[in-house]
Amino acid sequence: LLRKLMQKPIFQSLLQELSRAANSNYDAVGSQLSPEDLTFNNPKYSKLVEVLIEHFERKQAIGESTRAIVFSQWRESVTGIVAMLSSQNPSLLKPTPFIGQSNKSGLKGKRGGGMNQSQQQKVLDQFSKGNYNVLVCTCVGEEGLDIGEVDLIV
Repeated sequence: LLRKLMQKPIFQSLLQELSRAANSNYDAVGSQLSPEDLTFNNPKYSKLVEVLIEHFERKQAIGESTRAIVFSQWRESVTGIVAMLSSQNPSLLKPTPFIGQSNKSGLKGKRGGGMNQSQQQKVLDQFSKGNYNVLVCTCVGEEGLDIGEVDLIV
C-alpha cells in the first residue's frame, strides 16, 4: 500500500512541494522569514554561518583576503541566505546573490525571479574586485562560468 502511494504523481508532487518549503525563506502563508528565523528554524543555516565566519576570521588573522561560494538548491533560498549572512558580521561577510535567468515571478512577485546576463556580469565583476566576498548562488554558478579564485565552496 505504501509503495503504491509513493508512486502516485500527486504524492510525488506533494513531496517536492514539502522539500521546497523546507528549503525556502518563506513561511506557510507566504511571509518572508527574518534572518533570525532562518538560523533558528534550520540548523544548516546556523552551521553555514559558523563555517563562513571561522573561515574568514582565520584568513583575516593571517592577513589574507578570501572569497567563498555558497550553493543553494532553490533560488527562493538565495535571498534569505544573503539576508541572514549580511546580518551576522557585515564587516567580515559581504554576501551577494547570483542566480540564473528567469522571467517567472512567484509568490507576491518576489519568489522565482532571476537575474539577466548583464546583472550577472556586474555581480561577477564586483565579486572579482572584492566588493563582495561571498557569492550565494544556484546551480548557475557551476555552469561553466569563470568565477575566479575561491578558497571555500559550501
